[in-house]
Amino acid sequence: MEILSKLKEFIDFINNPPKENVDEKLLKLIDEIFYVFYQIPDRSDDNEYPDPPKHEYEKKYKELRGIFNDYGYYNIPDNVCTKIADTKMNVGDAIDDIADLYFEFSDFIWRYENTSENDAIWYFKNPNKLHWEEHLRDLQYYLFKKIDEESYTEPDA
Repeated sequence: MEILSKLKEFIDFINNPPKENVDEKLLKLIDEIFYVFYQIPDRSDDNEYPDPPKHEYEKKYKELRGIFNDYGYYNIPDNVCTKIADTKMNVGDAIDDIADLYFEFSDFIWRYENTSENDAIWYFKNPNKLHWEEHLRDLQYYLFKKIDEESYTEPDA
């Protein structure tokens, strides 16, 4: 299953990021995850299964902070389609995004390998979709703007 391989690729990327062009490569991988995700048909499984193992968020967050030490906080507007130019700004955290995605994707992989493909897909597309998709979209935009802002040079006056 293509989504399984893409999510494993994400986990491997986070655990062992490349030495060069990290932002660009991660941005490309995010695009690929979205593309593959939208190809998956809805599925369900009525069987009862155990939940994936619990995660140690704080430990992983600290580890990721050391690996992605140039990633940080960013602005997120409270309202995007309303209150144009008059909305509160919130603060996002790229490391939190990566940590949450790491665990959401790990849970999908665990379910796929330990329960059933249909169970994994149902959890990924239903109760958890809004959570991981928002983190992935926020991280996607953060990386897009980070690359843009780092490459920007002031025009000569």
